[in-house]
Amino acid sequence: MSPPVPKPFPPLRGFTLMEMLAVLVIASLLSALGIAGLTNLVKRSNLANTVALVQGSLKEAQRQAMLNSRPCQVVLGISSITTECPPGTLTRRDQLSNWVRLSSDITTPTPNVVSFSYRGTVSNNCPDPTNCGTIRIEFPDEEARCLRVESLLGKVSNDFACE
Repeated sequence: MSPPVPKPFPPLRGFTLMEMLAVLVIASLLSALGIAGLTNLVKRSNLANTVALVQGSLKEAQRQAMLNSRPCQVVLGISSITTECPPGTLTRRDQLSNWVRLSSDITTPTPNVVSFSYRGTVSNNCPDPTNCGTIRIEFPDEEARCLRVESLLGKVSNDFACE
């Protein structure tokens, strides 16, 4: 009996150059669209994080002022937020993202400073007790978010549209 003869392999079929180019073009288009979407997602995330950081700094300064029965203030810089409370309690400086711009129309008595009294109210001598000022947080050429500081209760809200 003779050994079995192996069957030859079927001819290998590959992809043509045109098929490979078509797949490459489609893949590059999808990745370009994905990168653009990812960039916008990162910007929106940084903006939301900055809003939360500013709002948290204001609430923490208010809490520290009431807790220690001493005034506390938040200084709004262009690229940083500094929370200054009486010696021995709290001093904190937070650096903002490089792309975020921070501006404020709070001017009394010191520009870009929010002061909380020992009762937790804003002690900036604001003319309007319901709106002491607005803090605007934005990316260049992008959407902006605003925080309104109310003097009577020391409330910080962000549920309104920026002008």
